[in-house]
Amino acid sequence: MRRALALRDDARRWQLDLAAARYYQQFMVPVVFQPWATKLVDRATICPGCRVLDLACGTGVTARIAAERVGPGGEIVGLDLNAPMLEVARSLKPVAGARMRWRRGDVEDLPFSDLGFDAVLCHQGFQFFPDRLNAALEIARVLRPHGRLALSVWCGPDRNPLAAALIAVLRNSGREAFSRAMRWPFSVQNRREITVPITRAGFRVLTAEMSCLRICAVEATAFIRGLLRAMPFAGEIAGPETEALARDTTSALRAYVRHGELRVPWQAHTIVAVRRPAQADEVKQLSACR
Repeated sequence: MRRALALRDDARRWQLDLAAARYYQQFMVPVVFQPWATKLVDRATICPGCRVLDLACGTGVTARIAAERVGPGGEIVGLDLNAPMLEVARSLKPVAGARMRWRRGDVEDLPFSDLGFDAVLCHQGFQFFPDRLNAALEIARVLRPHGRLALSVWCGPDRNPLAAALIAVLRNSGREAFSRAMRWPFSVQNRREITVPITRAGFRVLTAEMSCLRICAVEATAFIRGLLRAMPFAGEIAGPETEALARDTTSALRAYVRHGELRVPWQAHTIVAVRRPAQADEVKQLSACR
Protein backbone atom coordinates (compact mmCIF):
# COMPACT_ATOMS: atom_id res chain seq x y z
CA MET A 1 0.00 0.00 0.00
CA ARG A 2 1.34 3.41 -0.97
CA ARG A 3 2.25 5.76 1.89
CA ALA A 4 -0.03 8.80 1.99
CA LEU A 5 1.78 12.09 1.49
CA ALA A 6 1.86 14.65 4.28
CA LEU A 7 -0.27 16.92 2.14
CA ARG A 8 -0.03 20.17 4.06
CA ASP A 9 3.79 20.26 4.16
CA ASP A 10 4.64 18.45 0.95
CA ALA A 11 2.05 20.12 -1.26
CA ARG A 12 2.92 23.59 -0.07
CA ARG A 13 6.54 23.09 -1.15
CA TRP A 14 5.50 20.87 -4.08
CA GLN A 15 7.40 17.76 -3.02
CA LEU A 16 6.83 14.78 -5.31
CA ASP A 17 7.40 11.07 -4.95
CA LEU A 18 9.42 9.28 -7.65
CA ALA A 19 6.41 8.22 -9.73
CA ALA A 20 5.07 11.78 -9.78
CA ALA A 21 8.53 13.16 -10.63
CA ARG A 22 8.69 10.86 -13.65
CA TYR A 23 5.27 11.99 -14.85
CA TYR A 24 6.40 15.60 -14.29
CA GLN A 25 9.38 15.02 -16.60
CA GLN A 26 7.33 13.17 -19.21
CA PHE A 27 4.28 15.44 -19.43
CA MET A 28 4.88 18.81 -17.81
CA VAL A 29 8.47 19.55 -18.80
CA PRO A 30 8.12 19.43 -22.61
CA VAL A 31 4.73 21.14 -22.73
CA VAL A 32 4.91 23.70 -19.91
CA PHE A 33 8.33 24.09 -18.35
CA GLN A 34 10.67 23.96 -21.33
CA PRO A 35 9.18 26.96 -23.22
CA TRP A 36 9.22 29.08 -20.07
CA ALA A 37 12.71 27.90 -19.09
CA THR A 38 14.02 28.98 -22.49
CA LYS A 39 12.45 32.39 -21.98
CA LEU A 40 13.96 32.72 -18.49
CA VAL A 41 17.48 31.83 -19.66
CA ASP A 42 17.12 34.30 -22.54
CA ARG A 43 16.19 37.07 -20.10
CA ALA A 44 19.06 36.21 -17.75
CA THR A 45 21.64 36.86 -20.53
CA ILE A 46 24.21 34.57 -18.94
CA CYS A 47 27.66 34.55 -20.54
CA PRO A 48 29.90 31.74 -21.79
CA GLY A 49 32.13 30.43 -19.03
CA CYS A 50 29.77 31.45 -16.20
CA ARG A 51 29.13 29.42 -13.08
CA VAL A 52 25.34 29.21 -12.66
CA LEU A 53 23.13 27.96 -9.83
CA ASP A 54 19.68 26.67 -10.79
CA LEU A 55 17.53 26.82 -7.65
CA ALA A 56 14.52 24.52 -7.26
CA CYS A 57 15.87 22.84 -10.38
CA GLY A 58 13.33 20.01 -10.44
CA THR A 59 14.33 17.50 -13.11
CA GLY A 60 16.75 20.02 -14.60
CA VAL A 61 15.12 21.60 -17.64
CA THR A 62 16.43 25.11 -16.92
CA ALA A 63 19.87 23.81 -15.96
CA ARG A 64 20.19 21.95 -19.26
CA ILE A 65 19.27 25.00 -21.32
CA ALA A 66 21.71 27.13 -19.32
CA ALA A 67 24.47 24.50 -19.82
CA GLU A 68 24.24 24.95 -23.58
CA ARG A 69 24.56 28.73 -23.19
CA VAL A 70 27.58 28.84 -20.88
CA GLY A 71 29.46 26.18 -22.84
CA PRO A 72 32.34 23.90 -21.86
CA GLY A 73 34.10 26.63 -19.88
CA GLY A 74 31.15 27.05 -17.53
CA GLU A 75 29.50 25.06 -14.78
CA ILE A 76 25.87 24.50 -13.78
CA VAL A 77 24.81 23.39 -10.33
CA GLY A 78 21.20 22.27 -9.94
CA LEU A 79 19.83 22.33 -6.39
CA ASP A 80 16.48 21.04 -5.19
CA LEU A 81 14.93 20.00 -1.89
CA ASN A 82 13.13 17.08 -3.52
CA ALA A 83 15.29 13.94 -3.80
CA PRO A 84 13.02 12.16 -6.37
CA MET A 85 13.23 15.15 -8.74
CA LEU A 86 17.02 15.00 -8.52
CA GLU A 87 16.97 11.25 -9.11
CA VAL A 88 15.13 11.84 -12.38
CA ALA A 89 17.51 14.71 -13.28
CA ARG A 90 20.53 12.44 -12.83
CA SER A 91 18.94 9.69 -14.93
CA LEU A 92 18.50 11.86 -18.03
CA LYS A 93 20.96 11.92 -20.90
CA PRO A 94 23.65 14.61 -20.44
CA VAL A 95 23.53 17.67 -22.70
CA ALA A 96 26.42 19.21 -24.58
CA GLY A 97 27.88 22.23 -22.86
CA ALA A 98 28.92 23.04 -19.34
CA ARG A 99 29.75 20.62 -16.56
CA MET A 100 26.63 19.84 -14.52
CA ARG A 101 26.24 18.81 -10.89
CA TRP A 102 23.11 18.03 -8.86
CA ARG A 103 22.83 18.82 -5.15
CA ARG A 104 20.08 18.33 -2.60
CA GLY A 105 19.59 21.31 -0.31
CA ASP A 106 17.36 24.06 1.03
CA VAL A 107 17.43 27.56 -0.45
CA GLU A 108 17.33 29.08 3.06
CA ASP A 109 20.60 27.33 3.95
CA LEU A 110 22.51 26.97 0.69
CA PRO A 111 25.41 24.49 0.86
CA PHE A 112 27.77 26.81 -1.03
CA SER A 113 30.48 29.29 -0.14
CA ASP A 114 30.09 33.05 -0.46
CA LEU A 115 30.38 34.74 -3.86
CA GLY A 116 30.61 31.45 -5.75
CA PHE A 117 28.22 32.02 -8.68
CA ASP A 118 27.92 34.45 -11.57
CA ALA A 119 24.17 33.92 -11.94
CA VAL A 120 21.25 32.29 -10.13
CA LEU A 121 18.16 31.04 -11.96
CA CYS A 122 14.92 30.01 -10.29
CA HIS A 123 12.13 28.73 -12.52
CA GLN A 124 8.85 28.31 -10.61
CA GLY A 125 10.37 27.85 -7.17
CA PHE A 126 10.32 31.21 -5.42
CA GLN A 127 6.58 31.06 -4.68
CA PHE A 128 7.15 27.91 -2.60
CA PHE A 129 9.87 29.31 -0.32
CA PRO A 130 8.44 29.74 3.21
CA ASP A 131 10.58 32.81 3.98
CA ARG A 132 11.30 34.69 0.78
CA LEU A 133 13.53 37.30 2.41
CA ASN A 134 15.77 34.61 3.91
CA ALA A 135 15.88 32.90 0.52
CA ALA A 136 16.85 36.16 -1.19
CA LEU A 137 19.58 36.82 1.40
CA GLU A 138 21.06 33.38 0.80
CA ILE A 139 20.97 33.94 -2.95
CA ALA A 140 22.73 37.29 -2.47
CA ARG A 141 25.38 35.63 -0.31
CA VAL A 142 26.40 33.11 -2.97
CA LEU A 143 26.32 35.59 -5.89
CA ARG A 144 29.34 37.58 -6.96
CA PRO A 145 29.09 41.39 -7.22
CA HIS A 146 27.02 42.33 -10.29
CA GLY A 147 25.79 38.72 -10.46
CA ARG A 148 22.31 38.24 -11.91
CA LEU A 149 19.24 36.67 -10.41
CA ALA A 150 16.50 35.62 -12.84
CA LEU A 151 13.13 34.40 -11.54
CA SER A 152 10.02 33.10 -13.20
CA VAL A 153 6.81 32.80 -11.16
CA TRP A 154 3.34 31.84 -12.40
CA CYS A 155 0.62 34.47 -12.23
CA GLY A 156 -2.60 33.70 -10.34
CA PRO A 157 -5.34 31.34 -11.54
CA ASP A 158 -7.27 34.31 -12.89
CA ARG A 159 -4.57 34.58 -15.59
CA ASN A 160 -4.02 30.83 -16.08
CA PRO A 161 -7.14 29.02 -17.33
CA LEU A 162 -5.71 25.52 -16.93
CA ALA A 163 -4.88 26.14 -13.28
CA ALA A 164 -8.32 27.67 -12.68
CA ALA A 165 -10.00 24.65 -14.28
CA LEU A 166 -8.02 22.14 -12.20
CA ILE A 167 -8.68 24.05 -8.99
CA ALA A 168 -12.41 24.16 -9.71
CA VAL A 169 -12.70 20.51 -10.78
CA LEU A 170 -10.86 19.30 -7.67
CA ARG A 171 -13.04 21.48 -5.43
CA ASN A 172 -16.28 20.44 -7.13
CA SER A 173 -15.35 16.76 -6.80
CA GLY A 174 -15.07 17.12 -3.02
CA ARG A 175 -11.25 17.25 -2.90
CA GLU A 176 -10.92 20.62 -1.21
CA ALA A 177 -7.47 19.90 0.26
CA PHE A 178 -6.14 19.02 -3.19
CA SER A 179 -7.80 22.09 -4.68
CA ARG A 180 -6.03 24.28 -2.10
CA ALA A 181 -2.72 22.54 -2.85
CA MET A 182 -3.21 23.23 -6.56
CA ARG A 183 -3.32 26.96 -5.76
CA TRP A 184 0.22 27.09 -4.35
CA PRO A 185 2.10 27.22 -7.67
CA PHE A 186 -0.20 30.11 -8.64
CA SER A 187 -0.29 31.88 -5.27
CA VAL A 188 1.54 35.08 -6.30
CA GLN A 189 -1.09 37.69 -7.09
CA ASN A 190 1.21 40.71 -7.34
CA ARG A 191 4.85 40.70 -8.41
CA ARG A 192 5.71 42.94 -5.46
CA GLU A 193 5.46 39.73 -3.44
CA ILE A 194 8.68 38.80 -5.27
CA THR A 195 10.38 42.16 -5.89
CA VAL A 196 10.06 43.41 -2.30
CA PRO A 197 12.07 40.60 -0.65
CA ILE A 198 14.77 40.63 -3.32
CA THR A 199 15.23 44.40 -3.14
CA ARG A 200 15.35 44.20 0.67
CA ALA A 201 18.12 41.62 0.26
CA GLY A 202 20.14 44.15 -1.72
CA PHE A 203 19.24 43.46 -5.34
CA ARG A 204 18.45 46.08 -7.96
CA VAL A 205 15.59 45.02 -10.22
CA LEU A 206 16.49 45.42 -13.90
CA THR A 207 13.28 44.11 -15.47
CA ALA A 208 9.95 42.90 -14.13
CA GLU A 209 7.45 41.82 -16.72
CA MET A 210 4.30 39.78 -17.02
CA SER A 211 4.19 37.76 -20.21
CA CYS A 212 2.11 35.07 -21.85
CA LEU A 213 2.96 31.92 -23.78
CA ARG A 214 0.49 29.56 -25.41
CA ILE A 215 0.89 26.04 -24.10
CA CYS A 216 0.17 23.32 -26.66
CA ALA A 217 -0.56 19.63 -25.99
CA VAL A 218 -1.49 17.44 -28.95
CA GLU A 219 -3.77 15.20 -26.86
CA ALA A 220 -5.54 17.32 -24.26
CA THR A 221 -6.97 14.59 -22.04
CA ALA A 222 -3.74 12.54 -22.06
CA PHE A 223 -1.75 15.63 -21.07
CA ILE A 224 -4.13 16.54 -18.23
CA ARG A 225 -4.11 12.93 -17.02
CA GLY A 226 -0.30 13.06 -16.93
CA LEU A 227 -0.39 16.44 -15.21
CA LEU A 228 -2.64 15.06 -12.45
CA ARG A 229 -0.24 12.16 -11.95
CA ALA A 230 2.59 14.70 -11.54
CA MET A 231 0.97 16.32 -8.49
CA PRO A 232 2.10 15.92 -4.86
CA PHE A 233 -1.29 14.37 -4.08
CA ALA A 234 -1.26 11.97 -7.06
CA GLY A 235 -0.70 8.92 -4.86
CA GLU A 236 -3.95 9.60 -3.04
CA ILE A 237 -6.17 9.50 -6.15
CA ALA A 238 -7.06 6.10 -7.63
CA GLY A 239 -6.68 5.46 -11.35
CA PRO A 240 -10.40 5.64 -12.29
CA GLU A 241 -10.72 8.88 -10.29
CA THR A 242 -7.80 10.37 -12.23
CA GLU A 243 -9.53 9.49 -15.50
CA ALA A 244 -12.74 11.20 -14.38
CA LEU A 245 -10.87 14.31 -13.22
CA ALA A 246 -8.98 14.48 -16.52
CA ARG A 247 -12.23 14.26 -18.51
CA ASP A 248 -13.90 16.91 -16.36
CA THR A 249 -10.93 19.26 -16.67
CA THR A 250 -10.79 18.80 -20.45
CA SER A 251 -14.50 19.61 -20.59
CA ALA A 252 -13.97 22.74 -18.48
CA LEU A 253 -11.27 23.81 -20.97
CA ARG A 254 -13.33 23.07 -24.08
CA ALA A 255 -12.93 26.67 -25.29
CA TYR A 256 -9.20 25.92 -25.67
CA VAL A 257 -9.52 22.45 -27.22
CA ARG A 258 -9.73 21.94 -30.98
CA HIS A 259 -9.72 18.46 -32.55
CA GLY A 260 -8.45 17.04 -29.29
CA GLU A 261 -5.50 19.47 -29.06
CA LEU A 262 -5.14 21.82 -26.09
CA ARG A 263 -3.89 25.34 -26.79
CA VAL A 264 -4.20 27.44 -23.67
CA PRO A 265 -2.62 30.76 -22.63
CA TRP A 266 -0.28 30.66 -19.63
CA GLN A 267 1.04 33.77 -17.87
CA ALA A 268 4.02 34.31 -15.61
CA HIS A 269 6.09 37.04 -13.99
CA THR A 270 9.72 37.19 -15.11
CA ILE A 271 12.06 39.23 -12.94
CA VAL A 272 15.76 39.91 -13.49
CA ALA A 273 17.82 41.62 -10.79
CA VAL A 274 21.49 42.35 -10.15
CA ARG A 275 23.41 41.99 -6.91
CA ARG A 276 24.68 45.39 -5.88
CA PRO A 277 28.49 45.36 -5.60
CA ALA A 278 28.71 47.09 -2.21
CA GLN A 279 26.38 44.59 -0.65
CA ALA A 280 28.53 42.06 1.22
CA ASP A 281 28.49 43.84 4.59
CA GLU A 282 24.78 44.62 4.28
CA VAL A 283 23.97 40.95 3.64
CA LYS A 284 25.93 39.94 6.74
CA GLN A 285 24.11 42.55 8.83
CA LEU A 286 20.69 41.47 7.54
CA SER A 287 21.55 37.79 8.01
CA ALA A 288 22.56 38.46 11.61
CA CYS A 289 19.13 39.98 12.27
CA ARG A 290 17.14 37.04 10.89
